[in-house]
Amino acid sequence: MPEPAPPKPLVLPPLLYGGFLAAGIILHLIVPWRAFGRWGIGLAAGALLVAAGAALLVWAVCTFRRASVDPRFKPVGGIVEHGPYAHTRNPMYLAFALVYFGVALAVNSLWPVALLPVVLGTLHYGVIRIEESYLEARFGDAYAAYRTRVRRWL
Repeated sequence: MPEPAPPKPLVLPPLLYGGFLAAGIILHLIVPWRAFGRWGIGLAAGALLVAAGAALLVWAVCTFRRASVDPRFKPVGGIVEHGPYAHTRNPMYLAFALVYFGVALAVNSLWPVALLPVVLGTLHYGVIRIEESYLEARFGDAYAAYRTRVRRWL
């Protein structure tokens, strides 16, 4: 059986999250839409979410790099099932979402929050489903079993 072609996502996830976050902040500068009357609550909650997201991202990237070759240059070598990947199939995307939401709270704006469903919908259909199809074609039953054991997000 020939090797399946590497996935070609619609957009790179960091650019997707970053682009919509920037758009939300720009909208907020034009038409302010505040989440909180006082900055302190949002800033503290946002900082906690950003820190949690950054920690999860570092853990996920380190786990992935130790377990597999860099997929930018070679096909994925196997299914990573330990570390954060034992709890969520997409810890990097979850980490980006935490950072995104944390920044929205920290800057006290609801615009990025309002745009988040568009980000997550685009991520689901334009990235995750494409990646999952590739992994299913490449690893077959092993990936199907992993999908039944580990949830996509949490």
